[in-house]
Amino acid sequence: MEQKGKKKSGGVIALLCVLAVCVGVGIWAYQTYFTETSDEEVYVTSVSTLMGNLENGMRNRYQGVVESNSTWTAQLDPEKPVKEYKVKVGDMVEVGTELLEYDNSSTEESVNNAKMDLQRLQDELAALNGDINELNIERGEATDELAAEELLLEIQQKQLDIRSKGTEIEAKQQEITKLEQSMQNPVVTSQLAGVVKSLGTDEESTGLTIVDVNTFQVKGRVNEQNLQNLYEGEKVIVFSRVSNDIHWKGKITKIDTDNAVASGDYDDEGDEMTTSSNYPFHIALKKTDGLAVGQHVYIEENVGQLKENAEEVIEISSYLIDGIDTDSPFVWVSGDGNRLEKRNVTLGEYNDEADKYRIEDGLSMTDLVAQPDEKLVEGMKTVNSETAEQSEDEDSLDEGLDDDEDDEDDEE
Repeated sequence: MEQKGKKKSGGVIALLCVLAVCVGVGIWAYQTYFTETSDEEVYVTSVSTLMGNLENGMRNRYQGVVESNSTWTAQLDPEKPVKEYKVKVGDMVEVGTELLEYDNSSTEESVNNAKMDLQRLQDELAALNGDINELNIERGEATDELAAEELLLEIQQKQLDIRSKGTEIEAKQQEITKLEQSMQNPVVTSQLAGVVKSLGTDEESTGLTIVDVNTFQVKGRVNEQNLQNLYEGEKVIVFSRVSNDIHWKGKITKIDTDNAVASGDYDDEGDEMTTSSNYPFHIALKKTDGLAVGQHVYIEENVGQLKENAEEVIEISSYLIDGIDTDSPFVWVSGDGNRLEKRNVTLGEYNDEADKYRIEDGLSMTDLVAQPDEKLVEGMKTVNSETAEQSEDEDSLDEGLDDDEDDEDDEE
């Protein structure tokens, strides 16, 4: 009985082995002959690059400078010369500190001349009134009707002259009042506590400027090629140029796309085809300890790089995600064997301004992603766009070197 049981057990094991082999062969045959593959290529890009990060693991860094969040400017009167500047650039001032004094000597002379003109006009007006009185007497004594009419016309002309003279007198009085008012406050005082940044004597400024050294913001600059990576409200980290251990956190409050600044790719006098635009953006900081106006800094998007042993936050544009409105959103990624496959992802917070979704699960920074298209099918061959571009550049360089060698051979 025991021998029969052993034979029966051995037969079951053999049968299971045969079934396992058959299943393996079936899976291989299905993948080989029935799974749809394609010789067409689709370009894929790493999540890291799509998020604006560099290949060597570093993030995009933007140039920045610390500036005051509050400034006050005393606009200089171009018609009044400055008699004396009472401060110099770099001086600390308080509210009420005297900044400059205008020279009123020329204004005083103008007032005196205007008063003389006013007196002359008043004398001329009195003379006209006297003339009218005499003409009225002559008209009353005239016996000739024609002579009386001529006197009446002359009186009417004098009356028109009086009206005109009255208008001139009124204008002159207003001129004198304005001049006298401009002389009342020859000394300009500061309306803000801070440091003197400009006296208004250079071409770039129109007035004496005071900046508050206790309130800061950071002004950065982003090139048009990276503009889409930033958005208003985005969290950023400001790093000291001395050490990455010194940093401040904040968020972008404004991206000024209306005031682009052109910069030459090769020189400062590039034309339209060799220049690109830079756009200023402003950052509000949580803390400003250790910062100074005019300090130059670096700016990075805050993707969790300061958290120890923490994965960076992954945010990708919505156009890279298929099935957003379904229960199973997915992205097209490069899988085993450089073949395209669908990858389900878990969506997190949506950023309306940037039109980006946070990916909670399903993607890493090193994953290669394709842009969705109705022509995509699983199994298509994938090509890394970054390495492909590098290969093309190397091929172009090699061709150039070969051409140089051929030219040298021809010369020989």
